[in-house]
Amino acid sequence: MDWESSFRDALTWQGDFYRGSSQRGNRSELVSFTPPFEQISDDSTNLTGGNLLTRWTRTVSSRSNLELQVYYDRASRADAQGDQSTRGVVVNTFDTSFQHRFGLGGRHDVVWGTGYRVLAEEIENTFESRFDPASETTHVANLFAQDEISLIPERLRLVVGSKLEH
Repeated sequence: MDWESSFRDALTWQGDFYRGSSQRGNRSELVSFTPPFEQISDDSTNLTGGNLLTRWTRTVSSRSNLELQVYYDRASRADAQGDQSTRGVVVNTFDTSFQHRFGLGGRHDVVWGTGYRVLAEEIENTFESRFDPASETTHVANLFAQDEISLIPERLRLVVGSKLEH
């Protein structure tokens, strides 16, 4: 959904949700220490997830604007075996960014901004395999700046920029 409150401000809301499953058709023989000592397994996967995005843009002038964006995503996957042992993976992502574009003199178009992302992963271990650690959270922060310089109007531009990320 897009909404423009005035010439200066615009908002965007976007979201997606999904759910699905598949039978991969992989048949395998599972061996256990309890009866039945072997069993034929049909593998399947269940997927669920969704994301939400909000973006606010403010137009300051024809050569200047501000943009703030916030994004959240959750994805879940469960791989099931015929014996009902399941490995589940859940990933949550939160991302926010800000950028400012402005003209500087008649030849420069400058964009600078910053961003921050948190990625949280959780894995459900099974008897057959184990991840250690079973959960992990990653934080990523960035800062960037770019200058687009008009060398020959409408024909040749030079773009110089840098991005720092931690």
